[in-house]
Amino acid sequence: MKQSEHKLRAIFDSLPDFIFFKDKDLKYVAANRALEQFLGVKPGEIIGKTDFDVMPREAAHGCLETDRAVLQLGFATAEETVAGRIYATIKQNVIDEAGNSIGVAGSIRDITQYKETEKELENIFDLSPDMVCVCTTDGGLLKVNPSCERILGYTQEEMLNIGWNKLVHPDDVEPTNKEFARQLECSSIANFVNRYRHKDGSYVTLEW
Repeated sequence: MKQSEHKLRAIFDSLPDFIFFKDKDLKYVAANRALEQFLGVKPGEIIGKTDFDVMPREAAHGCLETDRAVLQLGFATAEETVAGRIYATIKQNVIDEAGNSIGVAGSIRDITQYKETEKELENIFDLSPDMVCVCTTDGGLLKVNPSCERILGYTQEEMLNIGWNKLVHPDDVEPTNKEFARQLECSSIANFVNRYRHKDGSYVTLEW
């Protein structure tokens, strides 16, 4: 049994995410090494303490509010910025075999790099001189970049309401649908030309 516990603890402490479990009084019952290091406490020192014992009061109040919500609602997620880093938190109400709440378990992940990459991709999307859009299989549009508005004359909101399939020239509908079907099969697209209706009623020839 002790060997199994040591293995579980080794796995627990090897995780880069911050992992914890608090009892119903919101005192720490368990915390992995990553969280202990982040909070600046020695191994095991956090056990029996509350957030008010190990972090600034304002941050502890925020944790207290979400913990109480989890005990009532069962689940909570949040994103917070701490010392310039962005963290995603997931908390879950833990229920025993009798159906009683016994505390709050949670994980906290540093998503700073992910958010920075997301922002970079967003900038590429918005600043591209070419039309870039996110389409649905039924002819709708989920997202369009500013170049779509510049080239076709519709506002981004108007394009999202219309969808891409209603803008295709009638003579180009069939080949466009065939090409779209090929895309769903993960085929590459090159030098495909079709026409889209401009807001002024004319048609613009585009190459994809």
